Amino acid sequence: MKLTYFSQQTLPKEAAGSKRLPKVSFAKSGVITFNKEAVKLLGLKPGDKVTLAQDPDEPINWYFFKDLQHGFDLRSAYKNLGVQFNHIELTRTFLDAIGKEIGVTHKFKIGGEPTIMKGDKSQTKYWGILVN
Repeated sequence: MKLTYFSQQTLPKEAAGSKRLPKVSFAKSGVITFNKEAVKLLGLKPGDKVTLAQDPDEPINWYFFKDLQHGFDLRSAYKNLGVQFNHIELTRTFLDAIGKEIGVTHKFKIGGEPTIMKGDKSQTKYWGILVN
């Protein structure tokens, strides 16, 4: 039998309970929030705009990217703990597509490296939402 050990030595606890990771949350009220770590990773700030995109070939794969022309306006989150915008229909569409319960707040990690489409002259960075 082979065991994987989880102890203070192999998986130390951080001061706040766990290391803060870049995340996006979809609240039951329709508020979509990027936490402080996501703001740092992605270089987001109030006044920026983001768009979400879904891969039609793999409907569980969702991304977001800065989109100054057509995106949703970001504002400061409560106590400046990130940035956010409201869109209840987008929240429902996203949660339904990935098979998550609607009417409950969900948090998802954000991929640490963006995807850049081949041949995209603008070099748009598509950040994956890790739904599993």
